[in-house]
Amino acid sequence: MRSIEGQRSDNVPIKRTLREKEVMLQKLRQELADMKPTVSEALRSAVKKRIADLERDLASAKASKPQADRPAGPARREGPRPPRGPRAG
Repeated sequence: MRSIEGQRSDNVPIKRTLREKEVMLQKLRQELADMKPTVSEALRSAVKKRIADLERDLASAKASKPQADRPAGPARREGPRPPRGPRAG
């Protein structure tokens, strides 16, 4: 079965806002701190790598764009909405 353009299965990275990345970084740090000594080293290194990636993304985003906190999407129009047409059906 083929995916439709724009589906999450298109193997494209999920776009996250700066705030979402900060929350994810905080959760990963807490998860790393809560890991028991019996957790595999591969899992620990994977979490550490993800933390380092997020820290790098946050540092570059804060340095380059002060408005990177805005969600990606269409711009909102200012003013009243135009009237809707009759329903089809």
